[in-house]
Amino acid sequence: MKTKCPSCGFENEQEARFCENCEEPLPNPYIKKRKNDDQSFKLPPDEEVKTKNRIEKEERIRAEARAKAEKEIKEKEQKKQGVGCLIFLGIIIIFAFIIFSGGENGEKQSVLTLSSEDILVTSQTGYYITQCYATNKGNKAWKGSVMMTVKDDDGGYLYSSSSAAWNGIELQPGERDYLLAKIPMNEYLIKNAPQGILVIVWSWGSQEVTKRVKIR
Repeated sequence: MKTKCPSCGFENEQEARFCENCEEPLPNPYIKKRKNDDQSFKLPPDEEVKTKNRIEKEERIRAEARAKAEKEIKEKEQKKQGVGCLIFLGIIIIFAFIIFSGGENGEKQSVLTLSSEDILVTSQTGYYITQCYATNKGNKAWKGSVMMTVKDDDGGYLYSSSSAAWNGIELQPGERDYLLAKIPMNEYLIKNAPQGILVIVWSWGSQEVTKRVKIR
């Protein structure tokens, strides 16, 4: 089927959009008259449907890619915030450690020292006397409590008394204090001391020093 040019009458191929003779626009064969009025409508060819589908597909792909990119950016920001919180927490922990450990100059709350050589035990009629020398080897005043107790070799308590506890002791750097306590040698203590062994314990805070004594 040929398409006739309205200007020169030349018959062109059906698919032609311009006249091959006079190059004038040719009428669109897909535009037809409606039966009820003079308005025209266009029947979309397969190519236009394909083009429309392709455009819709491309737009959908772009929308998915944009949503994915936004999600990745959001996840990266959340990770950065999490790392920032961890760094901040680490700084706080380090700062607290420096403060409570005495800072860079190594200043400590003090070091109260006792050793088994500092514990002396003498026997009296009906009781033992134990004494020790507590020394502050730190560079700050030491404040705390010291207690003397008696245990057996298995760690069980044999004797403790409020008279053998010193609360509110304060020692300046380099200062030494002398502490003394009595251990009554009653029947219970003698009977429950395995093989006649007493373990004398001087303790302060979470530290302690012991000395084993053989009952005479």
